Amino acid sequence: MATKNEPLKLHGGQARQFRKLRDALEKELGYRPRKTRVFDQLLEHYDGPHFDG
Repeated sequence: MATKNEPLKLHGGQARQFRKLRDALEKELGYRPRKTRVFDQLLEHYDGPHFDG
């Protein structure tokens, strides 16, 4: 079953951080990764706010 997509746009500092990670991955992988691969990497290593719900 298909799931919804979430369109994302990054601006300013967030866009710079995204490009920085993309460039680091490019060096590591030997090719420029697609945006989805960079977002996968970000989400995989995200350790942000934790909510007690």
